[in-house]
Amino acid sequence: MKNHLQYCVVLFLALSLTACGFKLRGAIPRLDKLPSPISIVGLAPYSDLYQEISRQMQQAGIKVVLDHGKAVLRISDRKSGSRLLSVDEANAVVERELEESFTFNLRQHTQAELVENQPIRVLRILNQPQDERLGSDREAEQIRQEMRRDLVNQMMRRLYAIQKNLP
Repeated sequence: MKNHLQYCVVLFLALSLTACGFKLRGAIPRLDKLPSPISIVGLAPYSDLYQEISRQMQQAGIKVVLDHGKAVLRISDRKSGSRLLSVDEANAVVERELEESFTFNLRQHTQAELVENQPIRVLRILNQPQDERLGSDREAEQIRQEMRRDLVNQMMRRLYAIQKNLP
């Protein structure tokens, strides 16, 4: 009896979470109204950003091909940079601002524009304390990977919002 009650409580909680619209962070929405397959241009096929876009598109139900897709996702103005924020008394870098950005648009193969140019930008601050300098390069690369994932997540959310207005 007690086990049955626990099962009912867990089932009720699970149903109430889905009923209120709760989604796990990073959950990729389905892009059912967008044309498939899509080809991605403006990036090298084996770059980290291309691979992340391709992975998330496939999880959203969109097939990605190298060329001749029903639609073309164009990535332009790709930027990856850093800016010095602060230094210590010995002029050693203490904080850096990391930036990742790109602009995207989506066109059908017939040249009809589905999504106009949409700029996306992600900023993070990297702290580099003097006593932890050895791991800062690896940490910066991990942060950049997370930033690329965030960029693609933003793009996917925008595509999901825009697809609601498509016929």
